Amino acid sequence: MNFQEITQSQRDFFVAGNTRSLSFRRAALSRLRSSIKDNQERIIEAIQKDFGKPEFEILTNEILLTLQEINYAKKNLKTWMRPKYVHGGLFNIPSTAFTIHKPFGVTLIMAPWNYPFNLAMVPLIGAVAAGNCAIVKPSEHTANTTGIILEILEEVFDENHVKGVKGDHRVGEALLKEKFDFIFFTGSTKVGKIVMKAAAENLTPLVLELGGKSPAIIHYDADIKAAARRVAWAKFLNGGQTCVAPDYLLVHEKIKDEFLRELERYFSKYRKGNGMNYARIIHLQAFERLESYLEEGEVIAGGERKKGELLFAPTILAVEDLEGKVMQEEIFGPVLPTMSYKNLEGAIEKVRKLPKPMAIYFFSGSKRLQKIARENMPSGDFCVNDAAIHFSSPTLPVGGYGQSGMGKYHGKDSFVTFSHKKTVLRKPKSFEIPLRYPPYGRYLGLVRKMIRYFF
Repeated sequence: MNFQEITQSQRDFFVAGNTRSLSFRRAALSRLRSSIKDNQERIIEAIQKDFGKPEFEILTNEILLTLQEINYAKKNLKTWMRPKYVHGGLFNIPSTAFTIHKPFGVTLIMAPWNYPFNLAMVPLIGAVAAGNCAIVKPSEHTANTTGIILEILEEVFDENHVKGVKGDHRVGEALLKEKFDFIFFTGSTKVGKIVMKAAAENLTPLVLELGGKSPAIIHYDADIKAAARRVAWAKFLNGGQTCVAPDYLLVHEKIKDEFLRELERYFSKYRKGNGMNYARIIHLQAFERLESYLEEGEVIAGGERKKGELLFAPTILAVEDLEGKVMQEEIFGPVLPTMSYKNLEGAIEKVRKLPKPMAIYFFSGSKRLQKIARENMPSGDFCVNDAAIHFSSPTLPVGGYGQSGMGKYHGKDSFVTFSHKKTVLRKPKSFEIPLRYPPYGRYLGLVRKMIRYFF
């Protein structure tokens, strides 16, 4: 596949102005929504073939959230596209000043395997809403889902507007050699560094959604049952293969034993039923990596696994320090390392010693402590008394910070992320303020008085 020809065709399509109108963008989003609904059962079947995700999770996390993003963008797009008028400032009186969001041009979206449909489509919705062209590369690890994504894109879009491509890391490397106007990457920190290095060659702006080690901190005044139920759900979701899943637990020593008993109870409860309540691990290499973590602590709950079926039960692992791989690497699976702390300052110190997480989940009934935790622990996002659920809302921007990424998306923030914010200043042709022009000496006293009395 000649990516240079594809990007040039899209650039020509963009420069011709085809993507600029509100009606064009809305029509494209409407077609995408219709195609997703028409292909709903095929999407479910494809994702289940790839790694056995429960149908309920596919319907909610992959399909419903994607349709929600489309509807939200369609409803608000006209408002987002309007100029935002601002005051032009003292030296521009009289003037008209405003900012307006303009599309970048030809964009690249590189999607991961863990939410193979959602994490390809939601960035694309932002790109299309903002008026861009896009090349979308889904993950090679979810071949069935990639197939249905490419079919939908071919059905919905002119390939000069949106084009799907498939392939492994070599295709990704070839794409990164092309000159894009914007790159959106979701995946690991390791690959994120490669993408950022490639973008730097052309000074291409980009967003990196990387994940990282997001802690759940359970203070002694938390509602133990509610906290255990919500942490268990967030870690259980998608077999723990979620960028915003709780990656480790910090539990106050006063309630540690009680909380872990509740957490184990919910893990056991969620496993019951028809055997399809949680997803398989994506492949053998990931499974074996998760197994290696079990050697670094004491398994106090869970640990059951079926290697041949890539099934790995949610596992609570007691650890003692921050130095092992299980506390230094993003786990991306159903292993949950657990440590205790004596006071909030100790918990804050532990969090600050690790790479900046995508999110922090703080469970406490005290607004004072909530504020202390929020202000003193760096993270992309911060949730109080819940975990991972913020990812479901189109009104809440999601994104990393530091090692967990850069940039935000969802809802309006997807539109903004895929746009260049242009400043426009318009002044009358004839009216002048002589103050701005040399010689300056005659106005020096006036400027000094202005500074003294008005500033």
